Amino acid sequence: MRASSVAGPSRHTLQRCFSTSHTQAAATAATTTDAPAIAQRRQTRTTLSQLSDLGSTQTRASAWHPREMRTKPPSPREVTMSHLIAATAHVGHSMAKVTKAYQPWIYGTRHGIAQIDIERATLPALRRACRVVRDIVRNDGVVLIVGTQKDASPAVIAAAARMGSHGFHVTTERWTPGVLSNAPKILQRAIMGSMDDYIAQHKSNAAIGGQTAARDSPFADVNSEPSPSKLASQLLQPDVLIVLNPKNNLHAIREATALNIPTIGIVDTDVDPRIVTYPIPANDESLRALELIVGVLSKAGQEGLKDRKLLTDQWERDQVNHARRDKVKRRMAGEGIEAPREVQEEKARAEIFDD
Repeated sequence: MRASSVAGPSRHTLQRCFSTSHTQAAATAATTTDAPAIAQRRQTRTTLSQLSDLGSTQTRASAWHPREMRTKPPSPREVTMSHLIAATAHVGHSMAKVTKAYQPWIYGTRHGIAQIDIERATLPALRRACRVVRDIVRNDGVVLIVGTQKDASPAVIAAAARMGSHGFHVTTERWTPGVLSNAPKILQRAIMGSMDDYIAQHKSNAAIGGQTAARDSPFADVNSEPSPSKLASQLLQPDVLIVLNPKNNLHAIREATALNIPTIGIVDTDVDPRIVTYPIPANDESLRALELIVGVLSKAGQEGLKDRKLLTDQWERDQVNHARRDKVKRRMAGEGIEAPREVQEEKARAEIFDD
């Protein structure tokens, strides 16, 4: 009797089974090796998701950077005590150097150093100075910033640039005496260089307006000799003077006071605050404090520029509407059409006022 033979697995089947078992073993070994790392990552994600609402939401983009006080200063409405304290605006000098007029603005002492009251002195004074700068720029005024400290030059230049044609700066090592009080001599080149332009402008204004020339013009008569002194006193004087270090620029403050020009100054504990019109109690030796304060003041000037542009646009629209209304009135009067009741009442009021 012949024995029956049973067919076994083929060669390819054995290779496939061996490779599958080897892959599963390798995956199991890898999973066993990475298990602690996976568990650690899962635990970290769980912890962050649970505690994210309890911690700070501050990120790198929203964090405070000292350089932003010069490049991106806060507006007068956004500045707070935290900004001033972070800029060390509250640190003064030793109590032996504190002036008598500065005593009401002292909050206390720390290690013998006077601490300025930021809440009741610095912040209200800064906001008041911002209102002054905003109103002056809104009324087409000129702001002159004096910062003779070498490190404060970039902040002063940036602040003057924010106010456009209404902002000027002095960043030399020292104030040149006579720039305000003796402008015809100190600024003679600038005056004579622009004299022809002002003469031509005055003649054109006189030709347009007839005999009603501007009373505040630096020339009393078109054919008369120009007056450099009067031109300098009217066109080369600021409407407000901002002094970052009043103790080193007393000449500028004296000249502005003699010419009735208001002054804004950052006064430290060793300076008499009565020498400036609008004192801002702060540390004048801190570069961060200087950058912050002059940046906030320049932001106020920017707001004044925006308000002035809105007022100018509104005035131009009103002029166009008045011109159209007058044109309609003349046309109706020429055609013999009776004017509306409102126009008649306005004309009657004008005649009563003229009488």
